[in-house]
Amino acid sequence: TAGAIDIIRVAQRFYETHDDAYDYLVIFNAMGVAVAPGALANMTPVRTKVLGIGDELVDAGAQFGSKYRLQAVLNMGPTSTYPHDPYLPVGYRGLGTGDNTMTLLGHEAGHLFLALASVRDGSTRPMLGAQNAHWSFNFNSEASLLEGNRIEDRGAGAEFRYLTTGTVEGYSPLDQYLMGLRPPEDVGPMFAVYPSAISPTRLPQKAVLFNGSRLDITMDDLVAAEGRRIPDHTVAQSRFRFAFIVITASGADPAPAAIEQIETYRREFDPYFNGASGGRAWADTSIRPMLRVSAW
Repeated sequence: TAGAIDIIRVAQRFYETHDDAYDYLVIFNAMGVAVAPGALANMTPVRTKVLGIGDELVDAGAQFGSKYRLQAVLNMGPTSTYPHDPYLPVGYRGLGTGDNTMTLLGHEAGHLFLALASVRDGSTRPMLGAQNAHWSFNFNSEASLLEGNRIEDRGAGAEFRYLTTGTVEGYSPLDQYLMGLRPPEDVGPMFAVYPSAISPTRLPQKAVLFNGSRLDITMDDLVAAEGRRIPDHTVAQSRFRFAFIVITASGADPAPAAIEQIETYRREFDPYFNGASGGRAWADTSIRPMLRVSAW
């Protein structure tokens, strides 16, 4: 439609000249076309194959032109949204949460597995916030890229018992379990402040003092609510291929500055993703052909 990027058509065009050798397509545009009102970026699932993470299985690969591999499309919006330095804050959001281009790429990539899992209180999911697809502000997410905060419990005698001390630092141990990168026994006890006077959909922010009731959560509780993750960490995928795409107006070549900008992000994302996952996952952002094996 006018004023929007048709990510399905972008994917189809991409596969006209490239192999189906990527788990993620990462789309930026040089035309100033926003993703949606109020949204910097989003992730569209193409193939979901994992049980026990609170998600539903999807297979729309053929629609996107991918016969085998593609799992998600990240629409990152206009190149003008992002500073050339991948570690500078991105817009108003970055000033509040600490988000930069790398954390936002990690956030959207993480949405393939996160943050959908939660224990239940009736129909409420106390661990979840915005759209039931981000961690709640009130959940001690250990400063996950998928929102929530690192929350310090200062004790029942404190005037304000809880203090947020960290935001958007990486994939937490819980994140890594849900991504298939570590076993459940390697995830420690968790807690949420529930109920709390602060909205669960509030964006992460350091140095916020607040009160509420402490809800302790264990991995046994989460597995009881969602089922165990299948496939588990012993066989789950830990190496992911990303293709970065820049969209321009028909008949126009992208400006060299835009190519240089996205190339900077592409090169930097490989080591960033590995570090954010605690060295347990790898991103390959190079253009590669598909491996073919012949019985002959």
